[in-house]
Parts: sequence; C-alpha cells; structure tokens
Amino acid sequence: MQRYSVLIALLAAVLVSASTGAMAQNSISFLNVGMKPPQLEYMESVIIPEYEAKFKTKVDVITTDWGGRMEKITVLHAGGMAPDVLITGYYSPWEEGSRGMLAPLDRYANSWSNLRKYPKPLIDALRWNGQLMVIPNDVDLRIYVYNKELFAASGFDPEMTPQSWEEQLQYTQRLTRMQDANRVAVRGMDVLRNAHMYGSLVRQAGVALVNFDTFKSNLNTPEALSAMEYFQELWEAAKMGMSAAGNFYSGHAAMLFGNATIIYELQKTNPDVLAQLGGFSPKRYPDSDPVAYTFINGLAISSASKNKDMAWELIALMNNDTHVIKWQELGGRIAGRVDLVREMMRMQPRVELWYEQFDYLQPHITPPPRDVAQTLIDNLMKQVSEMRVTPKAALEQAHTTWQLLLNEWQEELRGNR
Repeated sequence: MQRYSVLIALLAAVLVSASTGAMAQNSISFLNVGMKPPQLEYMESVIIPEYEAKFKTKVDVITTDWGGRMEKITVLHAGGMAPDVLITGYYSPWEEGSRGMLAPLDRYANSWSNLRKYPKPLIDALRWNGQLMVIPNDVDLRIYVYNKELFAASGFDPEMTPQSWEEQLQYTQRLTRMQDANRVAVRGMDVLRNAHMYGSLVRQAGVALVNFDTFKSNLNTPEALSAMEYFQELWEAAKMGMSAAGNFYSGHAAMLFGNATIIYELQKTNPDVLAQLGGFSPKRYPDSDPVAYTFINGLAISSASKNKDMAWELIALMNNDTHVIKWQELGGRIAGRVDLVREMMRMQPRVELWYEQFDYLQPHITPPPRDVAQTLIDNLMKQVSEMRVTPKAALEQAHTTWQLLLNEWQEELRGNR
C-alpha cells in the first residue's frame, strides 16, 4: 500500500506540470494492457495501419501487464511521455478519473453516433462526477449460467430458474449429487469465494460495497452480513469442501457465476455443455431487481495527452462495427454494442444470454487500492467457508480496513483540490 501511495504522489506531481517531452503532433502513443496475442496482432496488423493511412499519424504501441500498469503510467507521465490512448480497468473511472489522470470524453462522445448503441447503464458506470471517462470495449458481465440437461435430470424445468436466494439454495442442494461418501458427482453450483462473488451477493442484498458519495464502506450493514451468511450456506449446499468429479466445463456442475468467456472455453472443450447453456441474473427475493455484476474495461485518453483529437480518432476507429465485432471474437468477452448482437451470435453461440442482462447491470466498486481491498475479502471468505471465522467477525475486520482506505482516498482528493 505504501508503494501504491508513492506512485500516486509522484503521478499527482507530474500531472500539475507541463509535459516537456511530449510526442510530436503527428504521432500518438497507445498503452496496451493485457491484450490477448490475437488481439494485439489484429491491432498491429489491421487497425493501426488503417488509422495511420487515414490520419497520417503514427501510432507507437507500449505494452505492459495489469500488474505493472499503474507503475508504467506513472513512469511515462514523469518522463513527459504520457500515453495518449490507454486501456483502462474496471476501476479506472474512479481511481484515475478522480485524480485527474483521464480526460473527460463528453465533447467527443456526445457527437459520436455509436454512443447511443451502448446500453445506458453501461455508459453511466463509466462516469466520474457526471463526466464520461472511458469508452467500453471489453465488458466482463457476470451472470449465473446453468446446464439445462442437469436441471432436467434433477426434475427441474430447464426453462425455469431460481427466483430468490431461497430457491437458489434449494436448487443447489437438490442438484448436488454424491458419487460416494467422499466425492461429489455433480455440484449444484461451483461457488466462488472471492470479492467478485461477494460483491454480487451484496448488490443482490440491496447495497453496493461502498458509497462513493459519502466515502463510506457498506460492509457494516445488515445487507452485507446477510450476503456473507448466504455465501456460507451456498458453499455448504454445494459441498465445496469436498473433492468433485469435475467442474461446470466438464458437465459436473449445474451452475456457475461467470462471463461470456465461458462460451470460448466450452467451444474448445465441451460443445455438448454449450448446447445446453442457459443463463439468468440472480436476485434475493422474487420481487427484487436481478443483478448482472459487471467489470468494464475500455479505452481512455490521458489528461496529459498533447494530441487528444487524434487519440479520440483511434478510439472511435477501434469501436467501429467491423473492429468491435472482431475484437469480441478474439477476446471472448462482450463489447457492449447491443445493435451487433446478431452478428456476434454467429461467432459466439449463446452470447445473447449476456446481452439480455444489460438492464440489470451493476458495476463492481471497491476502495482504492482495489488489490488491497479485494485480497482482504478473498482471504476472509476463505476463512468463513472453512468455519475459522464467523461472517460477522469477518465483516467487522473488513469494514475497519475498507473505511481506512476510503478515508485515505478522500483526504488525498481534498489535498489535490
């Protein structure tokens, strides 16, 4: 956490000064973070040559991984070489947007014809203080997928899904079958014990993990406690502490919390399960709003960019119809363009299961630094699942730490005004 604070302090210092070594106006830089090799090849062999020919502007690609992203950005800023266009993480709108690292995109996006082709909840999740910080192009929207054949084998209507936590628990218990006394043949659900799963459950309970308006952690609320207690029940119902014959991909689990990369994996490993794939957004009560828990990566422009107009042209080109379809095909997740679903279904059968859930989108939000915040939840969920700590005690510890992180962030932002 100390290293993270040093990086942010350094970045804040360089942001307030002019970049003395900015690139020439006939070139821009692009910070690639975590592209899959086929995506990077397509970027370098198709998109960049098209851009350079059309705009007579060279694109210099800088590559890093997600673990080194913030450090790379800080070093580039300090050297007066801030990337013009950069790949963002789900956390960028608030972590980087709040610190003035990203240029608001409204003046470009408001006149961009493709903006209205994205669901409004998706675009709204990429704003900070009302300003659009990021254009989405890699949407990790997570729903509960299920194996219709396994539902039918346990006597459930394969077209009907659980309508509450109570039903979800009943389905999980009934779908779980033992191979012998020590081994599970089929799990009702592959239950994950991480901050992403927990965040979804808290949203289903009725609150976000944190409130950015008040800089308050919600881990001390009744909703947060009920979500952790319910996670513990699900874990036990699926007998997650026992070895199993396989997982969802092998046809040995009936349900899974996951994104559209499931399609990509099943196409390669088990097309029979893909043919039986269904999906739904879970909810706490029959009359509650469903929750499609979402992590949105995208493209942004550095506030220190000296060539923002040309940077926007690259973002717009990367998100035209042809390139966004190919990008989704190569990346495995979804791009968010609902007008292109039919074309995308040809490459990713059953991808409509995810696109149908955009009305229920709820973004994942945590205090910065998110790695510290999330790792704490991951560790505590492991302890809760192993009965080494109670849900209440786990959340008391997590709330104390998260509130400290939020207080530090709030003080930092006050100091930057």
